[in-house]
Amino acid sequence: MEPIADPGLEVRTYFVREKNALLARADFGEMFADLVLHEVDGGISHPPAFEMLLRDGLAALTLHCASRPTAEVWAWTIHTQDPLANVFVTGDNTLGTITGTVFCEDVKDTGRNLLFAQSPGFDRNSTIEFSGSNILTAVETFYTRSEQRPARFSIMAPKILSCSPPNRIVTWTGLRGSMTHKSKTSTKRSPSRFWKPATTGSFAGAPRRE
Repeated sequence: MEPIADPGLEVRTYFVREKNALLARADFGEMFADLVLHEVDGGISHPPAFEMLLRDGLAALTLHCASRPTAEVWAWTIHTQDPLANVFVTGDNTLGTITGTVFCEDVKDTGRNLLFAQSPGFDRNSTIEFSGSNILTAVETFYTRSEQRPARFSIMAPKILSCSPPNRIVTWTGLRGSMTHKSKTSTKRSPSRFWKPATTGSFAGAPRRE
């Protein structure tokens, strides 16, 4: 395969056998810089709290899509009470795209924090209520209640998603220890996916494989 020019954001996924857990990791610094440039070009300005909601939504869905089969398409709408906002993010593994936006005006107050998840074509629809207004907590709750397996997100650089079997919690510290002292057969790395910024009405990116 010919080298990819300017591949953009790389997402790496690993399966840690001795922990029976999946790990996805990426550094979103460049993606968020592109997001800022996109917003400046479009004359878009969000208060910091709303901007963080959008960034966490884009990062969480990117890691989620990178850990899923290539035939899947996902759309999340996340409604938060404080601040009152709707975050919409969608990722298409068949086309290799991700896009998102945040609505902070004329948002209907539902009285609850809710995450609506859809995977068109696979007849998968979930509505999850969660506590607080942290997007990563919302997605962790979605994994526990809908995906039936715990997940943990880390906001360190790079951002981390770890998925464990049901009824078992595997921390990033435990995974890092396994990977640091791994044997040749303990960890399987899947092909990387790349997320390249694009210019559309909303912020978008495109994942590619090595």
